[in-house]
Amino acid sequence: MNRTLTIIIAVAAVALLIQSCLPSGKPSRPNQNLLPVVEVFNDKLISVRSVKKRDLEKAIEQFCNMYNQESFRALPRLFAFGEEEFVITFPYDIDFATFCVFVNYLHYPNDIGYDPAIRGWTTAKEKDEWVQRPIDNKKVMLFIPKSDDEYDNVYLTSEENFSVKIGFAIGHHFKPFSHPVEYYEEPIYSFGELVGKEFIDFR
Repeated sequence: MNRTLTIIIAVAAVALLIQSCLPSGKPSRPNQNLLPVVEVFNDKLISVRSVKKRDLEKAIEQFCNMYNQESFRALPRLFAFGEEEFVITFPYDIDFATFCVFVNYLHYPNDIGYDPAIRGWTTAKEKDEWVQRPIDNKKVMLFIPKSDDEYDNVYLTSEENFSVKIGFAIGHHFKPFSHPVEYYEEPIYSFGELVGKEFIDFR
């Protein structure tokens, strides 16, 4: 009887230990007092088409769950322009490197099957991490081409139609191209068209 009781106690202890090591299921977030309250002007904008709203929301939530555990690095704002057409902005700004990774993640989310059309726009400032010539201080369009088979990078074309690839599997690498991979296009929607429109904030 004592041996049986000992085994039961041991099994229960191991089960409790395993449970304590597993994630709780509730995403980790910093103290809500650290949420920014003053919006920061910036020109970062993403257009997403050919996706269902629930799939896009899930992808955004997954990204926030990964990047907002210790600080609020990504606070996207989602606008819908139709059943499968959306715009994402960052009212509290987002650093350039995280913006690049965000565009990549929307294209290759975890366990979500879709084939989105995604374009991002911003100004690549000289002081930003990962920014080098010939895109420094230029307006750039971010995208993932259909030919991509590496899954861990983002492509950029400047307003002067210089294209580069930024990879971030181990650190990052910066590869200029001798020709445009895709030609620069202006954003489909302007910030003015978002004024007064309903939105969803993610944190």
